[in-house]
Amino acid sequence: MMLPAQGLQRAASTVSGLILAIGLVVVAGLGCRRQPSGPKATPLQITIACPRNISTSLVIIANQKGFLARGGDRTVLLPFESGKAALARMLAGGADLALVAETPLAEAILADAQFKILATVRQSSRDVAIVARRDRGIQAPADLRGKVIGYTKGTSGHFYLDTYCLVNKIDLGGLRLVNLPPLELRSALLDGRVDAVSTWNPHVAFLADQLGAGAAVFQDETIYTELFCLVARPDFIRDHPAQVKALLEGLFRAMDFVAQSPAEARDLVAAYTQVPPALVAQSLSRHDLRVRLDQALILGLESEGRWFLESGAVKRRELPDVLRYIYLPALLEVKPQAVQVIRVEESGRP
Repeated sequence: MMLPAQGLQRAASTVSGLILAIGLVVVAGLGCRRQPSGPKATPLQITIACPRNISTSLVIIANQKGFLARGGDRTVLLPFESGKAALARMLAGGADLALVAETPLAEAILADAQFKILATVRQSSRDVAIVARRDRGIQAPADLRGKVIGYTKGTSGHFYLDTYCLVNKIDLGGLRLVNLPPLELRSALLDGRVDAVSTWNPHVAFLADQLGAGAAVFQDETIYTELFCLVARPDFIRDHPAQVKALLEGLFRAMDFVAQSPAEARDLVAAYTQVPPALVAQSLSRHDLRVRLDQALILGLESEGRWFLESGAVKRRELPDVLRYIYLPALLEVKPQAVQVIRVEESGRP
């Protein structure tokens, strides 16, 4: 049936009105979408407890070059003498993240401390060593027997000393051990209060330089590989996933920077660590500066955890599952090929 002309006009007017109304709704919706959903987030200050240690070079460089933060956020490095001290500050709530070797982490795992490992940022089998005075009759490993040896308890220097003596059949009970902070180890050896020290670079390089021909350096690359880790509080990871991703991305940028601008990278590390550039360059040659999570970390944590248990330093009978302390999602998102950890998924398959 044909509609009268007036009816057709009225129908056309109604359809046009509907189209106009729909168009206004769409435009309004697009306009709303362009508006910010809420107030702009306040820039975050991220605090990283970072030892004055060449092992932390990637973080030092990334921070100085502005690689670690984005969107107005800011990173601040808190200097410490050792990774163990840096970890203690973070666990006490005084920092969001920390840099520390795996030995203090193994001890912290046995104490049920709350932290997650985001990545290792350096590994080296030529970082830790025993430096001895030749004028105390120390020429060979066997000469360490009965000597006064300084170390820092619960650190990689402590683990290396124990392992080195075991391999060389030196009875630890026959040594006179002195527990000292890292910087005091240097002065104690130089002024003769101890006969030898077990420590890491740059202290090893510094002492060898200061003692010259009078230094005997005992280093076995086959018995220990030290890993330096970036760790974070679980609540920081939960509340700031974008910042965690930015931190890891910044470390990969720092890796590229080291390769492209080695002299500037060396100077940035020297300024933060307060170590002469020549010693920094010497020490960096012993370091593998790469960001990763691999099976070496698992094995190291388990081995050193058992060492702590057997020494009686902690009061528990078994080693917890160390994999629970490693946070995989962030690095898997940023660079999956940097993750080579054997793990069991919820399905039970590796």
